[in-house]
Amino acid sequence: MQEVVEELIRRGETISTMESCTGGGVANAITNVPGASGIIEFSAVTYSNKFKIKMGVSKDTIDKYTVYSMEVARAMASVISEFTGSDYGVGITGQINRVDPANIVGNDNMIYVAVYDKKENTYETRTLTAIDADRKENKEYIIGVIADIMNEILQNKKTR
Repeated sequence: MQEVVEELIRRGETISTMESCTGGGVANAITNVPGASGIIEFSAVTYSNKFKIKMGVSKDTIDKYTVYSMEVARAMASVISEFTGSDYGVGITGQINRVDPANIVGNDNMIYVAVYDKKENTYETRTLTAIDADRKENKEYIIGVIADIMNEILQNKKTR
Protein backbone atom coordinates (compact mmCIF):
# COMPACT_ATOMS: atom_id res chain seq x y z
CA MET A 1 0.00 0.00 0.00
CA GLN A 2 3.08 2.22 0.37
CA GLU A 3 3.23 2.96 -3.38
CA VAL A 4 -0.50 3.71 -3.55
CA VAL A 5 -0.37 6.18 -0.67
CA GLU A 6 2.75 7.90 -1.98
CA GLU A 7 1.24 8.27 -5.47
CA LEU A 8 -2.07 9.59 -4.12
CA ILE A 9 -0.16 12.13 -2.00
CA ARG A 10 1.88 13.17 -5.06
CA ARG A 11 -1.31 13.63 -7.10
CA GLY A 12 -3.30 15.31 -4.33
CA GLU A 13 -5.99 12.64 -4.65
CA THR A 14 -8.00 10.90 -1.96
CA ILE A 15 -9.44 7.47 -1.17
CA SER A 16 -12.10 6.09 1.17
CA THR A 17 -13.24 2.56 1.90
CA MET A 18 -16.45 0.78 2.79
CA GLU A 19 -15.41 -2.64 4.01
CA SER A 20 -17.29 -5.65 5.20
CA CYS A 21 -15.35 -8.93 5.41
CA THR A 22 -11.96 -7.17 5.66
CA GLY A 23 -13.13 -5.36 8.79
CA GLY A 24 -11.21 -2.15 8.13
CA GLY A 25 -8.06 -3.93 7.01
CA VAL A 26 -7.67 -1.81 3.89
CA ALA A 27 -8.03 1.42 5.86
CA ASN A 28 -5.54 0.05 8.37
CA ALA A 29 -3.03 -0.79 5.62
CA ILE A 30 -3.40 2.71 4.20
CA THR A 31 -3.00 4.43 7.55
CA ASN A 32 0.12 2.38 8.34
CA VAL A 33 1.89 4.49 5.70
CA PRO A 34 3.29 7.84 6.92
CA GLY A 35 1.39 10.79 5.44
CA ALA A 36 -1.79 8.81 4.85
CA SER A 37 -3.84 11.40 6.72
CA GLY A 38 -3.50 13.58 3.62
CA ILE A 39 -5.29 11.06 1.39
CA ILE A 40 -7.82 9.26 3.62
CA GLU A 41 -10.30 11.06 5.83
CA PHE A 42 -12.98 8.44 6.38
CA SER A 43 -13.70 4.77 6.06
CA ALA A 44 -16.59 2.60 7.19
CA VAL A 45 -16.81 -0.99 8.33
CA THR A 46 -20.32 -2.09 7.43
CA TYR A 47 -20.68 -5.70 8.45
CA SER A 48 -24.46 -5.58 8.57
CA ASN A 49 -26.92 -4.93 5.76
CA LYS A 50 -28.50 -2.32 8.02
CA PHE A 51 -25.39 -0.15 7.98
CA LYS A 52 -24.65 -0.68 4.29
CA ILE A 53 -28.14 0.72 3.71
CA LYS A 54 -27.64 3.57 6.21
CA MET A 55 -24.47 4.52 4.33
CA GLY A 56 -26.42 4.67 1.06
CA VAL A 57 -26.34 1.22 -0.56
CA SER A 58 -29.80 0.60 -1.95
CA LYS A 59 -31.86 -2.02 -0.10
CA ASP A 60 -33.27 -2.95 -3.51
CA THR A 61 -29.75 -3.75 -4.77
CA ILE A 62 -29.09 -5.95 -1.74
CA ASP A 63 -32.47 -7.65 -2.09
CA LYS A 64 -32.09 -8.22 -5.83
CA TYR A 65 -28.44 -9.39 -5.97
CA THR A 66 -27.78 -10.39 -2.31
CA VAL A 67 -25.34 -8.63 -0.04
CA TYR A 68 -22.60 -10.91 -1.38
CA SER A 69 -22.44 -9.69 -4.96
CA MET A 70 -20.41 -7.51 -7.26
CA GLU A 71 -23.37 -5.14 -7.57
CA VAL A 72 -23.23 -4.45 -3.83
CA ALA A 73 -19.42 -4.07 -3.87
CA ARG A 74 -19.75 -1.53 -6.69
CA ALA A 75 -22.48 0.33 -4.80
CA MET A 76 -20.33 0.39 -1.67
CA ALA A 77 -17.39 1.82 -3.64
CA SER A 78 -19.36 4.61 -5.30
CA VAL A 79 -21.41 5.45 -2.20
CA ILE A 80 -18.32 5.90 -0.01
CA SER A 81 -16.63 8.00 -2.69
CA GLU A 82 -19.67 10.26 -2.97
CA PHE A 83 -20.20 10.42 0.81
CA THR A 84 -16.61 11.54 1.42
CA GLY A 85 -15.91 13.39 -1.81
CA SER A 86 -12.97 11.06 -2.41
CA ASP A 87 -11.42 10.51 -5.82
CA TYR A 88 -11.49 6.74 -5.24
CA GLY A 89 -13.85 4.51 -3.31
CA VAL A 90 -13.19 0.91 -2.36
CA GLY A 91 -16.06 -1.51 -1.68
CA ILE A 92 -15.56 -5.02 -0.32
CA THR A 93 -18.17 -7.63 0.53
CA GLY A 94 -18.06 -11.38 0.76
CA GLN A 95 -17.56 -14.38 2.94
CA ILE A 96 -14.19 -15.65 4.05
CA ASN A 97 -14.74 -19.40 4.41
CA ARG A 98 -17.67 -18.92 6.76
CA VAL A 99 -21.44 -19.15 6.48
CA ASP A 100 -23.21 -15.95 7.52
CA PRO A 101 -26.32 -16.92 9.52
CA ALA A 102 -27.89 -13.51 8.75
CA ASN A 103 -27.41 -13.94 4.98
CA ILE A 104 -27.54 -17.59 4.02
CA VAL A 105 -26.86 -17.11 0.31
CA GLY A 106 -24.09 -17.83 -2.13
CA ASN A 107 -20.75 -19.49 -1.60
CA ASP A 108 -19.04 -19.09 1.74
CA ASN A 109 -15.68 -18.38 0.10
CA MET A 110 -16.33 -15.60 -2.45
CA ILE A 111 -15.20 -12.01 -2.04
CA TYR A 112 -16.28 -9.12 -4.26
CA VAL A 113 -13.99 -6.11 -4.61
CA ALA A 114 -14.71 -2.87 -6.46
CA VAL A 115 -12.64 0.29 -6.82
CA TYR A 116 -14.53 3.32 -8.09
CA ASP A 117 -12.73 6.14 -9.89
CA LYS A 118 -14.99 9.15 -9.47
CA LYS A 119 -13.28 11.35 -12.07
CA GLU A 120 -13.56 8.68 -14.76
CA ASN A 121 -16.85 7.26 -13.41
CA THR A 122 -15.41 3.76 -13.86
CA TYR A 123 -14.95 0.64 -11.77
CA GLU A 124 -12.21 -1.94 -11.55
CA THR A 125 -13.59 -5.13 -10.05
CA ARG A 126 -12.37 -8.55 -8.98
CA THR A 127 -14.17 -11.62 -7.77
CA LEU A 128 -11.87 -13.53 -5.47
CA THR A 129 -12.01 -16.98 -3.98
CA ALA A 130 -10.86 -17.12 -0.38
CA ILE A 131 -7.60 -19.00 0.03
CA ASP A 132 -7.33 -22.10 2.18
CA ALA A 133 -5.88 -20.23 5.14
CA ASP A 134 -6.97 -18.44 8.26
CA ARG A 135 -8.98 -15.23 8.25
CA LYS A 136 -5.97 -12.95 8.81
CA GLU A 137 -4.12 -14.40 5.80
CA ASN A 138 -7.23 -14.03 3.65
CA LYS A 139 -7.56 -10.37 4.64
CA GLU A 140 -3.90 -9.81 3.73
CA TYR A 141 -4.55 -11.48 0.36
CA ILE A 142 -7.58 -9.23 -0.32
CA ILE A 143 -5.70 -6.10 0.75
CA GLY A 144 -2.85 -7.06 -1.60
CA VAL A 145 -5.29 -7.40 -4.49
CA ILE A 146 -6.72 -3.95 -3.74
CA ALA A 147 -3.23 -2.44 -3.64
CA ASP A 148 -2.54 -4.08 -7.03
CA ILE A 149 -5.79 -2.67 -8.48
CA MET A 150 -5.00 0.83 -7.21
CA ASN A 151 -1.43 0.65 -8.54
CA GLU A 152 -2.82 -0.49 -11.91
CA ILE A 153 -5.28 2.41 -12.04
CA LEU A 154 -2.64 4.96 -11.05
CA GLN A 155 -0.07 3.57 -13.51
CA ASN A 156 -2.60 3.62 -16.37
CA LYS A 157 -3.36 7.26 -15.65
CA LYS A 158 0.36 8.08 -15.82
CA THR A 159 0.65 6.60 -19.30
CA ARG A 160 -2.28 8.52 -20.77
